[in-house]
Amino acid sequence: MRARQRHVNARHAGAVLVLDARYINQGDNTTVSTWSDRSGSGYDFAQATGANQPTLQTGEVGGSSVVRFDGTSDYLVRSDTGFPTGDVTFIGVSKQNNALSTGEYRCVMHYGAASPGSALFVTYGEDSNFANDGWGISQYGNGISIASSTGSHIVGSITRSSSDYSVWKNGGSKATKNMTTNTSTYGTSGAAVGAFNASLSFGSKLDGDIGAIIFANSSWSDSLRRKFESALGYSWKIACS
Repeated sequence: MRARQRHVNARHAGAVLVLDARYINQGDNTTVSTWSDRSGSGYDFAQATGANQPTLQTGEVGGSSVVRFDGTSDYLVRSDTGFPTGDVTFIGVSKQNNALSTGEYRCVMHYGAASPGSALFVTYGEDSNFANDGWGISQYGNGISIASSTGSHIVGSITRSSSDYSVWKNGGSKATKNMTTNTSTYGTSGAAVGAFNASLSFGSKLDGDIGAIIFANSSWSDSLRRKFESALGYSWKIACS
């Protein structure tokens, strides 16, 4: 029997951003203008333009809600972040609907400066170097690029310890890579959910769902990471190994 870990609190574990679609108090298929941060940091993501707002889909996956992005115009943004600039942990529930062409990427979240080596992208992508299911993390010209897994919701995790980035899908390890990055700029130049953000020019938009995003300012231990993967998997009924 799976342990009941649904109510673990990411804020108490050091999370500085918690976006959770289960706590958006709106009706089904209504537009989301603001996705409020539940970590206490105040890092809300918003979209003022109605045509660019994603929609809330209630009870969509395992009885839990998701925020749905159309892949064309939808995204949420912050102009400045203050997000961590060193070791980080990123865990999310997401889905990319359609298969991607070689070299094509669809962003779950982006943050940092619009210059080579100074931004990180949490993406679905297609790259022959890492032919694995799931998602990955990249920067300009370097990164872990995980081949797209479409049609199903996943729990994806990324940790950064020093310059080593590791990626997990549904609790299973997919890849680790050393990347030399200018992390001092990451938290200063804005962020987007559901799109790539480079000087507020948006592209590579997600065509699919995001159920949750947890962002911590340290590289969590395997046991702590797995605790939150299990909790998210339990809530959205996604099997995590």
